[in-house]
Amino acid sequence: MGKFRWQDAVMLMIGVWIAASPWIFGFDTGRGIPTWNAVIVGLLIVVLAAVDLDAPAKWEEAALVALGAWAML
Repeated sequence: MGKFRWQDAVMLMIGVWIAASPWIFGFDTGRGIPTWNAVIVGLLIVVLAAVDLDAPAKWEEAALVALGAWAML
């Protein structure tokens, strides 16, 4: 197990927030593409952040940056 970094814990919380955002902000009506996009991207961020907590790697950081860019679109 690597050294604990606070950034990884924050990324985990951000992923949960993004996954829950359709219900928090009320755009879950009809279960359309925006809802599924937020849930999938949020869960992917959670998984990658959890893996990054245990064994940090450069590819995980790059994947989190790419998912963050996608989430902003």
